[in-house]
Amino acid sequence: MFALTFEEFKTLGGKYFKENDSAMFDRLKYKAIKQIYHAVNQKVIPNEKADDVKYLLVELIQLHKLNDRDIKSVNNDGYSVTYNLTETSEFESACYQLCLDYLGAELCYLGVDM
Repeated sequence: MFALTFEEFKTLGGKYFKENDSAMFDRLKYKAIKQIYHAVNQKVIPNEKADDVKYLLVELIQLHKLNDRDIKSVNNDGYSVTYNLTETSEFESACYQLCLDYLGAELCYLGVDM
């Protein structure tokens, strides 16, 4: 379901990566997949949503790439990175909204089914 190669990413309109950035792509794809699992609360995503998931991955990877640029400070004495918390919550909200747009409310519903 989450198989997306660097070439497919570019074919589907993905940008912001250099040709030799496949390691960065893989790292951000992992983050995007975790974001999707969080949004659907670990639910199984139906196979008919496979194309939606690929396009969602492209969007989330690009969003993660742009967000990685916005670092408040870096300290390499013990290595720590500080992000602006307001922007982080806005980022999380934007990621969740993308998941809602592509997967629908029925998959992203976090309430209790009766």
